[in-house]
Amino acid sequence: MYDSAFKAALYEQLSHVYRYLIKKGANPQDAEDIVQDTAYKYLMNLEAIEAAKVKSWLYRVAINQFYDILRRQKRTNHILKKIVYDEEAIDDLPEDILLEKEFQEHVQLILHQLREPYREILLLKYDLELKYTEIADMLNISIPSVKMTLHRARKQFLDQYRRMTNERKK
Repeated sequence: MYDSAFKAALYEQLSHVYRYLIKKGANPQDAEDIVQDTAYKYLMNLEAIEAAKVKSWLYRVAINQFYDILRRQKRTNHILKKIVYDEEAIDDLPEDILLEKEFQEHVQLILHQLREPYREILLLKYDLELKYTEIADMLNISIPSVKMTLHRARKQFLDQYRRMTNERKK
């Protein structure tokens, strides 16, 4: 069905995606699952994807799946933290726990209020700790555009955070 050159090129691209996922913190099993699912989706949508955009498409699908796994893990970690806080409440001051929880809620609320490009670029930079070049490749934009968008996103985030904390103090 597919010639050997096509298979070799796809295998090479998927190998890069796998290494990228490992580099970003995915465990090998999750990375393999993500790559396998990405390959399946690619083969199912082969005709709809432009040849010049295959690489960025593969990365985008894999990263989105990685985000899904991280979200699930965060939910699990949140539940575990809650249990641990209940178990170790003696060691931490209640004020510290409440302040940390309030801070996390503020961050999540502000992120949800940001426009999608700003939210996405902040998560790529600070949650996944990607470099400018990696973000540029993934979003198919130039490095100066990444820097400019990131600067604007940080500024908007900080403005909203300051407004929110000032409103709460009043």
